[in-house]
Amino acid sequence: MIRSLLLAIVLLFSLTSHADPLEEKAELGDARAQVKLAMEYESGTNRPVNIDHAIQWYKQAAIQDNTTAQFNLGQIYKNGYGIAQDSKQAIYWFTRAATQNHPPSQFYLGEIYEYGLSGSVDLYNASLWYQIASHNGHGEAMLGYKRVLHSLAEQQQNPVVEQQETTEVKPKEVTLEQSVVPVSEPESKTIFITQMEKPTALVTLGGYLLIAIMVVVLVFLLLRLKQTLARTKGNNDQQSSFSKSLQNEKLKQLQDSNDKLKIRADAQEITIKRLHIELEAAKKSSSSSFTQYQLLGININSSSADIKKQYRKLAQLHHPDHGTDGVMLAEINKAYSRIK
Repeated sequence: MIRSLLLAIVLLFSLTSHADPLEEKAELGDARAQVKLAMEYESGTNRPVNIDHAIQWYKQAAIQDNTTAQFNLGQIYKNGYGIAQDSKQAIYWFTRAATQNHPPSQFYLGEIYEYGLSGSVDLYNASLWYQIASHNGHGEAMLGYKRVLHSLAEQQQNPVVEQQETTEVKPKEVTLEQSVVPVSEPESKTIFITQMEKPTALVTLGGYLLIAIMVVVLVFLLLRLKQTLARTKGNNDQQSSFSKSLQNEKLKQLQDSNDKLKIRADAQEITIKRLHIELEAAKKSSSSSFTQYQLLGININSSSADIKKQYRKLAQLHHPDHGTDGVMLAEINKAYSRIK
């Protein structure tokens, strides 16, 4: 028994400790916490059902422009869930959410105006809110918009028949309604039509102007591109002709220098041949005119050792291994043999 009581106390303490953080956040002004706390009071989750507390927390979040809280308040006042129905409050909170681009609120505003939940049927405002909600992706809003447009077309086709039927049934009330209807309904109809047609015409005209501007810009860019390509082609032609002329000039210079080099090589070859002939003649003349002692670079009084030493030096100097033709070596050998 004691254990069960302790377990119950612990469970209650854990539940209270779990709920306290949500209430603390809500009291500190957290809109999400306020919406969650209001939903718990509305549905009876984790706490007893209390519509007044739910409305209080929904309003705290709705003041901060929380669309969920505004939509839920509109639902509570529209359906009269736990409180009396209040169409004005429902329209107020739905309108605040709808102006923040909330499609369900926009749809319910169209439904309120279509079925006269606010006290009177207003098909023009209904079609407006249905159209906005359908543009924002609400599927049922498109059906409502088509339905309201069909009703408006029927009213425009049969206005006289409706007036005659109302006069036969309620003559006094009809006079009062006629004093209001011809003034209010045609004006709202013409205002609605101008509001729907003028922006469409302006959008269409703006689209045509934008297309024309884009075409002009595209043509201008194409002309500029064509001019740029023509200039590039002309520059390339000029550069190619200049490079060709420069290349021809270089080839001509190279050919002239090659011809000059050939002439110089021929002249040098002729000169070398002439010098070789002269050298051969000089060698022959010098070998015939010089004596054996002059050829070896000694005199008559030189000893045999000096003669032999001089001979070896000259023989090594004029040996064919050192690039000579051997003619001078043959003359040196003859002279040495004669002296010896």
